[in-house]
Amino acid sequence: MARTVQTIDDLKALISNKGGVARSNVFAVALPPIAGLRNRELNLLCSSANLPGRQIMTQERDIGLITQKVANNHIFDDVSLTFRCLNDYGIREYFEAWQDRCIDQNSLEVGYLKDYAFNVKIHQLARGFGAPTYQTPFGLPKLPPMANTVIDMFLGGTPLGGTINALKGEIDLGFIGQNDTVYSCELIQAFPTSMGAIQLSDGSMDGTVELSVQLSYKNWRSSKQKGKPFGFNQSQLIGAVGNFIGGAIRPANTPPQMVFTNSKSSVVGPQ
Repeated sequence: MARTVQTIDDLKALISNKGGVARSNVFAVALPPIAGLRNRELNLLCSSANLPGRQIMTQERDIGLITQKVANNHIFDDVSLTFRCLNDYGIREYFEAWQDRCIDQNSLEVGYLKDYAFNVKIHQLARGFGAPTYQTPFGLPKLPPMANTVIDMFLGGTPLGGTINALKGEIDLGFIGQNDTVYSCELIQAFPTSMGAIQLSDGSMDGTVELSVQLSYKNWRSSKQKGKPFGFNQSQLIGAVGNFIGGAIRPANTPPQMVFTNSKSSVVGPQ
């Protein structure tokens, strides 16, 4: 007779086979670049988001003595996002600029949909690889503050954009090795219809300012495509940077070492 009683080991095996339990605090949001804020900055400041739902609307149909519900429409709620405000209030200025595309606050003219509606992606991530920040002992020179501006100018749109800090002589490998996307939701033609008020009070000495925003959209679609939320390939980038740094600091005649990637290991030695 087949076993019908399931045990805790069955649950553990299922969780392991499916890559673990989804965590609500591991996510990424991809918003359009407006008002000088980059995608990475917006994602870092987003403290909460929600994946949209969908409700199928029905009407009753009578066939003889049988009454049956049939679908005739669908509805979905707005998506809510919450952001941390910094002392430059850049995140509030970002959504003010976005809403100005909808209705210009100077001329009070209504904009065209194509000028203010953008696709927005929300990614559910799986906790993955994280590497510490490697500093100047690995041969990266400390450069003047102006160098960061130059690096952003040339690398800002590449996978290395935002990962090099010239002032401290650091490479942020933790950002390159992003967590894997396990589920993505894309909001089609989204724009901010509501920007919440910010309540200021002297009752709390350590209170922080947050901004709540609601996005309306035409529809949404999900994607089960795996990968990185911003197009990074963890194994290739980590391996390339690691091999470069290792080659720069490894003395001559050093014996070969094992280099591990996501799926296999290989022997690397002097060429």
